[in-house]
Amino acid sequence: SNMVQGQWRPPYILQYEHTAPYWYQLKHLILYSLGVPLGILTILGTTGMFILAMKEFLLRRSLAVPRRWQATVVLLTWTLPVFWIVGGFHVKFLRYMLPLIPFLCLLAALFVDELLQRFPAWKMGMTVILIGVLGFSAFYATAFVSIYQREDPRVQASRWIYEHVESGATLLTELWEFASLAVVEDQHPAQYRVLSLDVYAPDSDAKIRTIADQLSETDLIVMATRRLYGSILRVPEKFPLTANYYKLLFDGVLGFTP
Repeated sequence: SNMVQGQWRPPYILQYEHTAPYWYQLKHLILYSLGVPLGILTILGTTGMFILAMKEFLLRRSLAVPRRWQATVVLLTWTLPVFWIVGGFHVKFLRYMLPLIPFLCLLAALFVDELLQRFPAWKMGMTVILIGVLGFSAFYATAFVSIYQREDPRVQASRWIYEHVESGATLLTELWEFASLAVVEDQHPAQYRVLSLDVYAPDSDAKIRTIADQLSETDLIVMATRRLYGSILRVPEKFPLTANYYKLLFDGVLGFTP
């Protein structure tokens, strides 16, 4: 709980610095989890059902819940407080939104049903829209699952290194990163001299000297993902020296090229 509230900040959550609460979660839920069509439908459905429910209660001026609105009230009673809490977290792993997804889909279904009851003439158009949403969602899910039918990119990169970099070469990897070099068949990272760069250590003259010393000994720099340099460049005010190292590295000034 201390981590999600930002009271304890391990290096790997730097990626969430300067991100907007609530909006960041919604954007990633739509773009990377549900997919754009279903994501928009669930957000519209939840918002629409909330507005319609509030309108119903205000017009009735009573706390009694009509039978036709009971399901909506139950769903909103879970969805809104959970989103209010989770969306305000400093740490915004997308998996934190997982408990909301079934309820968002149900609210979207109720919203579609409510629209059809109010506007029967929209039935054909709504049918076309729903077919499109379901079709895209099926395609999106299939495309996502297909990722796991292919070789992990880190394994592919490791195979390339084993084929093109001689044994005994010095490789520079980054601390806090996932496995930068994988075992492939009979090839093992132990055949190389592997250095580890701690980019999340506080900036200092000693850190820069260490980076310079390691670069002078290095034949190949291995970056498994953009997670480390992406988070460092998000907070250059906290890591000005390290951010400058990455900028010089990517500009080719340090003598390394992709």
